[in-house]
Amino acid sequence: RHTIFKLKDGSVLLYNPIAPTEETLHETIQAFNKAPDHIIVPTNSYEHLSMLPGWVDKFPDAVFWGLPGVDLGKVKIRKNLIEENLPSNWLDELSFSVLNGSYLLKECFLLHKESKTIFTIDSFSIIGEQHIGNIMGKWIYEIAAGGLNKPSCGTKLLMIDKKQSRKAVLKALDWDFERAVTTHGVCPIDDAKNQFKRAFQFLI
Repeated sequence: RHTIFKLKDGSVLLYNPIAPTEETLHETIQAFNKAPDHIIVPTNSYEHLSMLPGWVDKFPDAVFWGLPGVDLGKVKIRKNLIEENLPSNWLDELSFSVLNGSYLLKECFLLHKESKTIFTIDSFSIIGEQHIGNIMGKWIYEIAAGGLNKPSCGTKLLMIDKKQSRKAVLKALDWDFERAVTTHGVCPIDDAKNQFKRAFQFLI
């Protein structure tokens, strides 16, 4: 799943671009009758980065925001997703927390303040049996994340830097949010702050 926002200054922001099918690209423009001005790539996961070339080709003039040290490929305009680089008006509407757990795990949580919604990639979700198509996949997720059908952190085995990971999670828990929109699994998740806290109990 990806999300498209129209900010108060009129610019359109796309968070977490998914596979750039013709239907997806068309719907992206139709959402606010214009192309996205900013595209946020909030992870270093190859699964997500492999989808970027189609977005770069379709929207070459968009500003692509990536986490420091993450190669976004042949984008024309690239900026690092760190608070000091963000337009000042964004901070009135959005908040960001970067989870930098190891060289294998970089992920950015995003808060949309007005809707009290947190957006996550791979590190927070509720995955049910219906979301995994085979027994081996279910077994692996049980081991990696601690179980199905409950709030979980699917990347916890990659969190080598526990101190930095805890800092990012605690920053997000300071936010005022009630709902979560996740890339995988159940969506939306209600009572999101409590569910988020349960998923990261091993850290906090």
